[in-house]
Amino acid sequence: MRDLTNIFFVLILVYIALTIMFRANTHDTAKKLARVIVIALVINFSFFFTRVVIDAGNLLAVQFYNAIEAGPI
Repeated sequence: MRDLTNIFFVLILVYIALTIMFRANTHDTAKKLARVIVIALVINFSFFFTRVVIDAGNLLAVQFYNAIEAGPI
């Protein structure tokens, strides 16, 4: 799915480049370009961000687990 969205982002970037080249409706092009780049970065690094959150949760859980003292059985 990520690869398909990257293809879509490349097509959007080509459209923006053609818009700039032919000077057609360029008053909002910089904002569109910035949005496309930010969204592409978020999508491509989303797996990394979720792994960081999961690993941080696991580290916290291990700390709590190790802090629990075993009572008499």
